[in-house]
Amino acid sequence: MAGTEDLPAYSATDGGPSPGSSPPSYDDMTFTIGSRTVTPPLVSIGQLKSHLRLLGMFALMKHKVENPDSDPQLAESIPLPAKALPPEERWVWFLELAVERYVMVRAEASRMAT
Repeated sequence: MAGTEDLPAYSATDGGPSPGSSPPSYDDMTFTIGSRTVTPPLVSIGQLKSHLRLLGMFALMKHKVENPDSDPQLAESIPLPAKALPPEERWVWFLELAVERYVMVRAEASRMAT
């Protein structure tokens, strides 16, 4: 996972709010999304937490795929040619495999629906 040394540096000149200013009010705003008109908040706190948990799971899975020795069960399931790949390429292999499986499942579901 990325450490703090990998994060970009920000300063007050990056266009953010100036010190001491209050955040903008969105109380009277509406947004059109498709044919629906929505008022803030666009997402709930619960949805935001779920999304962040999902991102955390992806980050953990990426770490495990790039470092298979950290998870013995996963290490057993990775074929030797994939283990020989550099960590970044192993992650790409894993994602491509996931997409291929997703496409196959969708095609099968579509076939069964007709």
